[in-house]
Amino acid sequence: MGFDVTRFDDFDGKFKYGPEDIIDMIGYRLANESYRCLPALLEDKYKISVIGRMFRRDVGRVYVDLLADAERGETKALIVGVVKPELEAKHFAQLKLRVKRVAELYERLNGREIIPMMVAFRASEPELRRAERRGVIVVQSREWHGYAPKGGEKL
Repeated sequence: MGFDVTRFDDFDGKFKYGPEDIIDMIGYRLANESYRCLPALLEDKYKISVIGRMFRRDVGRVYVDLLADAERGETKALIVGVVKPELEAKHFAQLKLRVKRVAELYERLNGREIIPMMVAFRASEPELRRAERRGVIVVQSREWHGYAPKGGEKL
């Protein structure tokens, strides 16, 4: 006997997942994969060392997809980022809000430099140029192919 979803009292015969939910699920999967693969890529490509683990957290009622303690050379830093399936202009405003909230409210910041970052499955050339002008690191998921996750685990 299989699982029967209709046995729940609140089931109205319609499944609740729409296109937005599926996009969110893709984003969560992308975020989880980025936590594993980004540290090695950031070290190699940007000379940024991630200290400890990458994580997500609510900061001042704003959900931050990507936080990580880091060092860039001798400078202590905190990576603050958003993770999106496809990078769009509106995501820059979302990142700006998250950076602002972290700068204002995050108790572990302790005066460290904030490194703004966007992780995406895909980013267009105009959005990549916009990010470069704003000093935002953009990593597309195809870039971490071949980078072993921190700890030597194979992809």
